[in-house]
Amino acid sequence: WSSSNSSNNAASSVLSAFCYYTAFLALNGMTEAFVYGVAQSGVDVGKLGIIHATVGIFFAITAPLLVRSYQTVGLVATNGLCMILRSACSLYFAAGYFSADDSPSTSSSKIDPSSRWSALLRLTGKFMPCNPVVLSFVVTLIITNHSRLNYIESTNVDGSRRLSAAMKHIGVGIVCSLIMLLTAMQTEKKLRQSILNLVRVKKD
Repeated sequence: WSSSNSSNNAASSVLSAFCYYTAFLALNGMTEAFVYGVAQSGVDVGKLGIIHATVGIFFAITAPLLVRSYQTVGLVATNGLCMILRSACSLYFAAGYFSADDSPSTSSSKIDPSSRWSALLRLTGKFMPCNPVVLSFVVTLIITNHSRLNYIESTNVDGSRRLSAAMKHIGVGIVCSLIMLLTAMQTEKKLRQSILNLVRVKKD
Protein backbone atom coordinates (compact mmCIF):
# COMPACT_ATOMS: atom_id res chain seq x y z
CA TRP A 1 0.00 0.00 0.00
CA SER A 2 2.84 2.36 0.85
CA SER A 3 4.62 1.69 -2.46
CA SER A 4 1.34 2.25 -4.30
CA ASN A 5 0.91 5.64 -2.59
CA SER A 6 4.48 6.59 -3.50
CA SER A 7 3.87 5.67 -7.14
CA ASN A 8 0.67 7.73 -7.23
CA ASN A 9 2.41 10.73 -5.71
CA ALA A 10 5.30 10.43 -8.16
CA ALA A 11 2.93 10.21 -11.10
CA SER A 12 1.09 13.28 -9.85
CA SER A 13 4.33 15.24 -9.63
CA VAL A 14 5.41 14.15 -13.11
CA LEU A 15 2.08 15.15 -14.65
CA SER A 16 2.25 18.50 -12.86
CA ALA A 17 5.77 19.12 -14.18
CA PHE A 18 4.68 18.06 -17.66
CA CYS A 19 1.97 20.76 -17.64
CA TYR A 20 4.67 23.40 -17.20
CA TYR A 21 6.81 21.74 -19.85
CA THR A 22 3.95 21.75 -22.36
CA ALA A 23 3.61 25.53 -22.01
CA PHE A 24 7.33 26.06 -22.63
CA LEU A 25 7.21 23.61 -25.52
CA ALA A 26 4.41 25.60 -27.14
CA LEU A 27 6.32 28.86 -26.66
CA ASN A 28 9.42 27.34 -28.24
CA GLY A 29 7.46 26.00 -31.20
CA MET A 30 5.82 29.37 -31.83
CA THR A 31 9.01 31.42 -31.58
CA GLU A 32 11.17 29.02 -33.61
CA ALA A 33 8.56 28.77 -36.36
CA PHE A 34 8.76 32.54 -36.73
CA VAL A 35 12.55 32.59 -36.70
CA TYR A 36 12.92 29.90 -39.35
CA GLY A 37 10.25 31.65 -41.40
CA VAL A 38 12.13 34.96 -41.56
CA ALA A 39 15.75 33.76 -41.50
CA GLN A 40 17.23 35.35 -44.61
CA SER A 41 20.69 33.87 -44.86
CA GLY A 42 22.70 30.76 -44.22
CA VAL A 43 24.51 32.66 -41.50
CA ASP A 44 21.28 33.06 -39.53
CA VAL A 45 20.44 29.37 -39.92
CA GLY A 46 23.99 28.49 -38.90
CA LYS A 47 23.69 30.58 -35.75
CA LEU A 48 20.45 28.80 -34.90
CA GLY A 49 22.18 25.47 -35.41
CA ILE A 50 24.96 26.49 -33.03
CA ILE A 51 22.40 27.56 -30.45
CA HIS A 52 20.57 24.25 -30.70
CA ALA A 53 23.83 22.31 -30.38
CA THR A 54 24.76 24.35 -27.30
CA VAL A 55 21.36 23.68 -25.74
CA GLY A 56 21.82 19.99 -26.54
CA ILE A 57 25.14 20.00 -24.65
CA PHE A 58 23.43 21.76 -21.75
CA PHE A 59 20.79 19.01 -21.74
CA ALA A 60 23.43 16.25 -21.79
CA ILE A 61 25.17 17.79 -18.78
CA THR A 62 22.13 18.82 -16.76
CA ALA A 63 19.79 15.86 -17.32
CA PRO A 64 21.83 13.23 -15.41
CA LEU A 65 22.21 15.60 -12.45
CA LEU A 66 18.51 16.43 -12.18
CA VAL A 67 17.39 12.85 -12.87
CA ARG A 68 19.66 11.64 -10.09
CA SER A 69 18.07 14.10 -7.67
CA TYR A 70 14.44 14.24 -8.88
CA GLN A 71 13.97 11.13 -11.07
CA THR A 72 11.46 11.61 -13.89
CA VAL A 73 10.52 15.11 -12.74
CA GLY A 74 14.17 16.05 -13.21
CA LEU A 75 14.08 14.84 -16.81
CA VAL A 76 10.94 16.86 -17.54
CA ALA A 77 12.47 19.91 -15.81
CA THR A 78 15.61 19.65 -17.93
CA ASN A 79 13.56 19.57 -21.11
CA GLY A 80 11.63 22.59 -19.86
CA LEU A 81 14.85 24.52 -19.22
CA CYS A 82 16.03 23.70 -22.75
CA MET A 83 12.78 24.98 -24.20
CA ILE A 84 13.17 28.21 -22.21
CA LEU A 85 16.72 28.70 -23.51
CA ARG A 86 15.73 28.03 -27.10
CA SER A 87 12.71 30.35 -26.80
CA ALA A 88 14.88 33.11 -25.32
CA CYS A 89 17.31 32.85 -28.23
CA SER A 90 14.45 32.90 -30.75
CA LEU A 91 12.92 35.97 -29.09
CA TYR A 92 16.32 37.67 -29.15
CA PHE A 93 16.56 36.97 -32.88
CA ALA A 94 12.98 38.18 -33.44
CA ALA A 95 13.68 41.40 -31.53
CA GLY A 96 16.67 42.01 -33.78
CA TYR A 97 14.56 41.31 -36.85
CA PHE A 98 11.93 43.88 -35.90
CA SER A 99 14.58 46.40 -34.83
CA ALA A 100 16.22 46.05 -38.24
CA ASP A 101 12.80 46.39 -39.84
CA ASP A 102 12.38 49.74 -38.07
CA SER A 103 15.82 50.81 -39.32
CA PRO A 104 16.36 49.11 -42.71
CA SER A 105 19.82 50.64 -43.15
CA THR A 106 21.09 48.99 -39.96
CA SER A 107 22.37 45.41 -40.07
CA SER A 108 21.15 42.98 -37.44
CA SER A 109 24.66 42.68 -35.99
CA LYS A 110 24.85 46.45 -35.36
CA ILE A 111 21.48 46.99 -33.73
CA ASP A 112 21.58 49.13 -30.63
CA PRO A 113 20.75 47.06 -27.50
CA SER A 114 18.13 49.57 -26.39
CA SER A 115 16.38 49.28 -29.77
CA ARG A 116 16.44 45.50 -29.54
CA TRP A 117 15.06 45.64 -25.99
CA SER A 118 12.25 47.99 -27.05
CA ALA A 119 11.38 45.67 -29.91
CA LEU A 120 11.38 42.70 -27.53
CA LEU A 121 8.96 44.46 -25.17
CA ARG A 122 6.63 45.32 -28.06
CA LEU A 123 6.79 41.77 -29.37
CA THR A 124 6.11 40.28 -25.94
CA GLY A 125 3.17 42.60 -25.44
CA LYS A 126 1.63 41.45 -28.71
CA PHE A 127 1.75 37.69 -28.14
CA MET A 128 1.02 37.71 -24.42
CA PRO A 129 -2.65 37.32 -23.37
CA CYS A 130 -4.41 40.30 -21.87
CA ASN A 131 -4.10 40.95 -18.13
CA PRO A 132 -7.39 39.28 -17.03
CA VAL A 133 -6.36 36.04 -18.77
CA VAL A 134 -2.90 36.12 -17.19
CA LEU A 135 -4.47 36.79 -13.78
CA SER A 136 -6.93 33.91 -14.20
CA PHE A 137 -4.05 31.63 -15.18
CA VAL A 138 -2.04 32.57 -12.08
CA VAL A 139 -5.05 32.10 -9.80
CA THR A 140 -5.81 28.76 -11.46
CA LEU A 141 -2.21 27.67 -10.95
CA ILE A 142 -2.37 28.47 -7.24
CA ILE A 143 -5.77 26.81 -6.72
CA THR A 144 -4.99 23.62 -8.65
CA ASN A 145 -1.59 23.24 -6.99
CA HIS A 146 -3.24 23.58 -3.57
CA SER A 147 -5.83 21.01 -4.63
CA ARG A 148 -3.07 18.64 -5.81
CA LEU A 149 -1.28 18.90 -2.48
CA ASN A 150 -4.52 18.13 -0.66
CA TYR A 151 -5.00 15.09 -2.89
CA ILE A 152 -1.49 13.85 -2.13
CA GLU A 153 -2.10 14.24 1.61
CA SER A 154 -5.27 12.15 1.20
CA THR A 155 -3.50 9.18 -0.37
CA ASN A 156 -2.75 7.62 3.01
CA VAL A 157 -6.41 7.24 3.97
CA ASP A 158 -8.89 4.54 3.00
CA GLY A 159 -9.81 3.92 -0.63
CA SER A 160 -13.20 5.61 -0.59
CA ARG A 161 -11.76 8.87 0.73
CA ARG A 162 -8.93 8.68 -1.81
CA LEU A 163 -11.48 8.38 -4.59
CA SER A 164 -13.43 11.32 -3.18
CA ALA A 165 -10.26 13.45 -2.99
CA ALA A 166 -9.37 12.53 -6.58
CA MET A 167 -12.83 13.47 -7.84
CA LYS A 168 -12.66 16.80 -5.99
CA HIS A 169 -9.25 17.51 -7.54
CA ILE A 170 -10.56 16.72 -11.03
CA GLY A 171 -13.63 18.88 -10.40
CA VAL A 172 -11.46 21.81 -9.31
CA GLY A 173 -9.43 21.46 -12.50
CA ILE A 174 -12.52 21.40 -14.70
CA VAL A 175 -14.07 24.45 -13.01
CA CYS A 176 -10.82 26.43 -13.23
CA SER A 177 -10.39 25.48 -16.90
CA LEU A 178 -13.91 26.65 -17.71
CA ILE A 179 -13.36 29.96 -15.90
CA MET A 180 -10.12 30.51 -17.82
CA LEU A 181 -11.84 29.69 -21.11
CA LEU A 182 -14.74 32.06 -20.39
CA THR A 183 -12.30 34.80 -19.37
CA ALA A 184 -10.34 34.35 -22.59
CA MET A 185 -13.51 34.32 -24.69
CA GLN A 186 -14.72 37.54 -23.09
CA THR A 187 -11.44 39.47 -23.26
CA GLU A 188 -9.55 38.08 -26.28
CA LYS A 189 -11.50 39.33 -29.29
CA LYS A 190 -9.25 37.64 -31.87
CA LEU A 191 -9.52 34.29 -30.11
CA ARG A 192 -13.29 34.57 -29.92
CA GLN A 193 -13.52 35.51 -33.59
CA SER A 194 -11.25 32.62 -34.61
CA ILE A 195 -13.37 30.10 -32.70
CA LEU A 196 -16.58 31.49 -34.18
CA ASN A 197 -15.10 31.28 -37.68
CA LEU A 198 -14.13 27.65 -37.11
CA VAL A 199 -17.65 26.86 -35.93
CA ARG A 200 -19.15 28.51 -39.01
CA VAL A 201 -16.83 26.60 -41.34
CA LYS A 202 -17.79 23.28 -39.76
CA LYS A 203 -21.47 24.10 -40.03
CA ASP A 204 -21.07 24.98 -43.71
